[in-house]
Amino acid sequence: MESWCNDYAGHIEYLGEYQGGGAYCYHFDEPVNIGFPVVYLLNSDGKVDEIDAPKSFEIINSLVKDLDEFGVE
Repeated sequence: MESWCNDYAGHIEYLGEYQGGGAYCYHFDEPVNIGFPVVYLLNSDGKVDEIDAPKSFEIINSLVKDLDEFGVE
């Protein structure tokens, strides 16, 4: 995620709680072609797990009410 913060305009967005931990995603200010979205799960022990497709779609779908506003196509 650090390289995205350095290379693209955007911010880290909290998606909500997922299985007892916080779920986060990088929200790009402009449309980019980077592939599948990645979700970062912050566990209660401070460990961060990087989740990619297809599981990332399941997590985003369960937490984000308006996918158009979030920018997932």
